[in-house]
Amino acid sequence: MANASTENNQFIVVHLMGNHGDYCLRYPTEYAKFQDDLTPEIFGKKLAGDNRQINCYDNSVTFNDYVVSSVIDKLAGAKRLATLTYLSDHADDVINAKGHNSSIFTYDMTSIPFLVWASDEYKDSHKERLDTLREHVDTPYANEQLFHYVLGNLGIRSDVYDPKQDIASTLYEGDKNNLDIVHRKFKWNSAENPVYEYARLNDKWNADEYGRVLPHRINSLGKLMDVRKYGLDGYETDLIFQDGVFKVSHDREDVHNLTLKDLLEYELPGKSMKIWLDVKNLGDQTFEGALSRLTELDATYDLKDRVIVESSTRSEKFADFSNAGFHISYYLPTGHIDDLLEEKDENGLKAEAQRVSEQAKLQNLSAVSFDIKLYPFVTEYLEQLLPQDIVYHTWDLKKSYEDKDIEAKLGDTKYSSNKRIKTILLDLPSKFHL
Repeated sequence: MANASTENNQFIVVHLMGNHGDYCLRYPTEYAKFQDDLTPEIFGKKLAGDNRQINCYDNSVTFNDYVVSSVIDKLAGAKRLATLTYLSDHADDVINAKGHNSSIFTYDMTSIPFLVWASDEYKDSHKERLDTLREHVDTPYANEQLFHYVLGNLGIRSDVYDPKQDIASTLYEGDKNNLDIVHRKFKWNSAENPVYEYARLNDKWNADEYGRVLPHRINSLGKLMDVRKYGLDGYETDLIFQDGVFKVSHDREDVHNLTLKDLLEYELPGKSMKIWLDVKNLGDQTFEGALSRLTELDATYDLKDRVIVESSTRSEKFADFSNAGFHISYYLPTGHIDDLLEEKDENGLKAEAQRVSEQAKLQNLSAVSFDIKLYPFVTEYLEQLLPQDIVYHTWDLKKSYEDKDIEAKLGDTKYSSNKRIKTILLDLPSKFHL
């Protein structure tokens, strides 16, 4: 770097290899922080195991972060008007091992970091630009517009400068609906771009009721990162209460180390995410400890106003969770009721509805939850026996966020317009599935 003590203005460009493939060649030995096999509770079953390229990529990010922070430290030490902008020219589709080969383009090749640092001197003299940047922090921006941002930062005015393409200008006209990327070959607002499309669906489906449509089975940290990436309102996860903690697992025989607390720590910052907790083993041996632990977590993460505590238990002690202020839901027995529907067993369906209604009173239920195939049972037999304030939560896993016509598919269902249904779970495709 040039001598920072000079009185002349300086414009310095530092070109880093950063995280460019081959990832394993992009860091010194002492930055080989990630060497162990990938664990399923973080990466899911498909990616778990010995995956050298992902470890090398993560190591290269660690080293690149050090390099960028070192440049910032030098600028900060100069005690002068200075700003640093860091961004990449492209991303890599690391998970699918496609690099950044545009001939096999995926949208994972387009999401890049854009970091701005400013000295105290710069903050004092360029407050408007920095405030504008903060206002635009969630606005999509193509690095192909960087030329105009740089001219704006340098205070250069010319016929070629367009403030409408300068993200730090109050005249910036950033519009994710009209953003062209990759030399104008692709559009950001494409149904092929899950980051755009899933966020759009989330906003539409949940406009009238927060978190009404959510992704099912977020049982790995990687899959939670997908939820964050898409900006979804919340998620459903499976829990086993064991050794005093809630462990994230669908299978009681295959319990991993990921905990509910881990998920809560990595939720989308600044968003009060709705969470459906499917607790698989609530019973006489776990009620007291599970409620105690959930109450502890509530004190830190404010859970009572945003979680559904679901269980298939028929015990009266489930009411303790409701009495403690949690929204609780009884998981209707899918197989049994589905058999009754198939057999058109009118007496059996009426008897089951009566049983559930009595249990609802006993447990002080807030809701019942069910596979959507049980919807006829709920509306034709159970609903008339339940108090109006008991709501429904359901899942329809034949439908997925990635379905090309998912908006029409969901809109055409009878249940989607039922206001008593407060949550609908759909499948969320992910490489991190567990």
